[in-house]
Amino acid sequence: MKLSKMVRYGVTMCMLLTIFMLCKADTVYANSYKTEQSAKKMTYTITDAKKEDVHFGGMSTTGPMYIGGVDTFVIENKSDRILEIETLAATDRAVVLTWNSESGTLVDGQTVDRSSIKLCSGVRVLPGKRTYVKYIFDQEANPQLSGMPQLQIISHVKVMEQIIKKQPKISATKLSADQVSIMIDPNNGAACVRGRSKMNIYKGSKLIKTIKSSGDEKYRYTYKAKGAASGKYKVELVAADNPYDKKMSAAVSPKANVWSRKVSTKLSDYEDFSSGFVIQSLSYSGKNLIVKGYTYNTFGVPMQDYILARANCDGRTLCDESKMMTVPAGIKKYTFTIKNARLVDLRNGDISASDD
Repeated sequence: MKLSKMVRYGVTMCMLLTIFMLCKADTVYANSYKTEQSAKKMTYTITDAKKEDVHFGGMSTTGPMYIGGVDTFVIENKSDRILEIETLAATDRAVVLTWNSESGTLVDGQTVDRSSIKLCSGVRVLPGKRTYVKYIFDQEANPQLSGMPQLQIISHVKVMEQIIKKQPKISATKLSADQVSIMIDPNNGAACVRGRSKMNIYKGSKLIKTIKSSGDEKYRYTYKAKGAASGKYKVELVAADNPYDKKMSAAVSPKANVWSRKVSTKLSDYEDFSSGFVIQSLSYSGKNLIVKGYTYNTFGVPMQDYILARANCDGRTLCDESKMMTVPAGIKKYTFTIKNARLVDLRNGDISASDD
């Protein structure tokens, strides 16, 4: 029995000693809340970005708090995401308070009571940064107040939405030694909405162009500079309202400006008693457009006929040439040379070629 009393006495003394030490300490920790007594400041640190409520003055979090004690309430973002915060305040009795934050005065001389008031909303806190609210109590503004009211601060925390979920795509085409055509596919539906994102185009480590999203699915840019065709290109897709929401494409080297498709070289695949020309590829040689393909003649004997080379790029005529010639029987290679042709990106353009 005596031993039991001694044990209880020892436990009680240890608890009293612990409480005494906490009261004397300048910094106290309780359930992830850090209190700095001398600064009258309490900080809650977020390391795992998620939706949550931060409750200063809650019975299960910090315990009761009263006006005249801690007056500054901090949320520190140590996660890798941007947080968006709304903060409210309430007291168990009516009291007039002024509230400030890092952005200035939030509420000037307003009564707070059991009905919570909104101090701020939509506050964005970048990784590594913090936000706070601080009250100022003026006795002259509260002449009838007897004793200090109990205070509660609730901050609703949510994580900003990420719209850049996939890596963007980039294609580069060599138009000349000093000119490159670039095609960008954001590859993220939400990021294509007008004003929702921007695309930073790099040649190596040098930023050469920034394009804002305009609602299109793909974006083109022609870069002109000495030696443009050498080196590699990449694009960084960045959310307009969240600089931490971004992804970089793979780096690509400009490729030859050539369009081609498969065409049949079997005479039986062509209509009986017909002749003509089918385009197989388009490319450039200097300022000339080179149109390669095949003549076909299913009559069985050479025929005098017109052959046509027609192609459009992005809905505009690229070539429309005709030639009267003796078309040999069967399938034969043939090339048109279009002088001083319009220069386009054959790889990334929308090419349509007729089969005449």
